[in-house]
Amino acid sequence: MTERSVLHVLPHSGAGGEEYVDLLEGMEGFRFERMTLSEVQSPAGALARVPSVIRRARKHDLLHVHGDAAAILCLPAIGLNRSLITLHGMHLVSRSSRLGRRAASAGLSASAKLARGVICVSQWESYEAGLALADFALGRLTVIHNGVAIGEAIGEAEREAARTRLGLAPDELAVAFAGSLDARKDPLTLARAVTAARAEGVEAVALVAGDGPLRGSVASIGPGVRELGPLADLRPLFAAADAFCMPSLREGLSLSLLEAMAAGLPPLVSAAHGNLEAIAEVGLPFAIGDANELGGLLVWLARNPEEAGKLGSAARARVEAEFSAERMRRETREAYLRALD
Repeated sequence: MTERSVLHVLPHSGAGGEEYVDLLEGMEGFRFERMTLSEVQSPAGALARVPSVIRRARKHDLLHVHGDAAAILCLPAIGLNRSLITLHGMHLVSRSSRLGRRAASAGLSASAKLARGVICVSQWESYEAGLALADFALGRLTVIHNGVAIGEAIGEAEREAARTRLGLAPDELAVAFAGSLDARKDPLTLARAVTAARAEGVEAVALVAGDGPLRGSVASIGPGVRELGPLADLRPLFAAADAFCMPSLREGLSLSLLEAMAAGLPPLVSAAHGNLEAIAEVGLPFAIGDANELGGLLVWLARNPEEAGKLGSAARARVEAEFSAERMRRETREAYLRALD
C-alpha cells in the first residue's frame, strides 16, 4: 500500500503539540513531516514562515495544522490543500479580549470553512468551538480525545528507587506537576497549597517539572516546592509521586494529566472543563485558583492512603478504557481518510 504523506504544522517547538504528533507516529499507511511556525512564541516570526508552509504543503497529501493561532495564520495554506485542524484548547480565542476574541473567532471560522475537518480534543472544546465558529463550520467538528501510551504499572521497587533518588522521606506526600510554568497552567496555586498543607502538619512536597516564565517564582513560595526543570521522561517523576496535580486555568485535555493517571496516580485538578472531562469520577477537583481547597485535598490524601490508592487504580483503568494512544491513532487515521476521500 502506498503511504500518504502528512505535513504537521505546529505553532512553536516544544509543548503538547510535539507530543501529540509523536503519539500519532507509526500510523498505518501514513508518513509524517513536521515544521514549526516559530521556535518561540513570536507572531511576527510565525507569520513570516507561512509562505514556507504553502510551499512544503504542496509536496504532501494532507496538511494538519495544530492550534487555533496556527490555523488562523495558515489560512492561505489551508485554502490550497486538503487540510485538517486540531484545536488543542483554543487558547488564542480563550485568552483574547472581547474584540480580540471576535476577530480570532472570525479568522478561525474562515480557516475551518476551508479545512476538510476540525478535530476537538475534548467534548468541552467542541462546545466552545461551536460557540466561536460560524454556523457553516459546525458540521466540520469531530471529537477525538487525546490519548497516551500506557506502560506497565509502577511497582513498589521502582517507586522506592525513584523516591530515594529524589531524597523523599517515607512520610512525605509527593505531589507531581508537569507542564509549562506559566500563568495558564497556574503552578503557583499548587505551591501555595503545599504551604497550606504543611501548616496542617502534612509533610507535603510539590515536584514541579517544566520550564517557563514562572520558573524560580514557584520554588520561592516555600520550602516544600522543588523545581526539577524540564524532564524528557516523566515516568520516574510519577513513580516517586503520591498524586498528580493539574491546576490550570483552562485546559483542552492535558496529556501529562492522562499520563499521570495511566501511571496510577490519583489526580487533583482544577475545575477547568477539560480537566473534569479527563477525570470524571476518579479524581479530586477543586475551584480554579483555590489554594486552600487544594491544600485540604492534600491533607485528605495524606490521611486516607487506602482511598488515595483506590483513586489511582481507578484513574489508570479510566485511561486504559477511554484515552489510549491506540484509540487516538485509529480515530485520527479515520479522520485523515475522510479528509482525503
